[in-house]
Amino acid sequence: MKARGFTLLEILLALALLAVLSVAVWGTLSVATRAVRSGGKQVDARLQVDAVQAVLREEIGRALPLTWTVGPQGRPLTFFGGPQGMAFAGTLPAALGVAGPQRIQVSFLNRAAASTESGRLVIGFAALRIGHPPTPTGTPQVLLPLATGALAYQGLNPQGHPTGWLTHWPWPWRLPQRVRIAIHNPLWPTEVIALHLDPEATQFANGLYARKNAS
Repeated sequence: MKARGFTLLEILLALALLAVLSVAVWGTLSVATRAVRSGGKQVDARLQVDAVQAVLREEIGRALPLTWTVGPQGRPLTFFGGPQGMAFAGTLPAALGVAGPQRIQVSFLNRAAASTESGRLVIGFAALRIGHPPTPTGTPQVLLPLATGALAYQGLNPQGHPTGWLTHWPWPWRLPQRVRIAIHNPLWPTEVIALHLDPEATQFANGLYARKNAS
């Protein structure tokens, strides 16, 4: 039988889990001791949640102010954010060997009406190249099975005033400042991720984009 290679997500989760374990090694040892007593299922689920949250913090936190498509009104689309999904430009860790920016999509896939399965939290990647539509890098991968929840966004409006938490990000040419991920799972503390780049950087990048397309 031919051995199956690792997917991008599997490597991402492995790297994130290593980081989680290295930061909290003593806590992990304590958890591992409890795992022996409880059969390990709860601990495995806890470590999976920790690894998934680490991946999301890394990828969402490093979102880039790059235009990956143009909206219906000709405005550059840098960040899409809705209650069940988001999309943005970013990069993958160098250890994965995938160069260049990617469009990264994180979304909840809710179960079909006739299905007995719960929803899933999935992540997908697509390579970005100038003059070409995003090219999917494999198929979307399940980050967390049996997951239902909601996303929300907080940042500055075009006048520079802070917003509250919004279920839809209404300015897709700007990056928000924070993303909140809430999942109906007792092991998942609500995660609030701060983006590293200032929204003003988004405006500057899109100004360059507009001038380039006008030339």
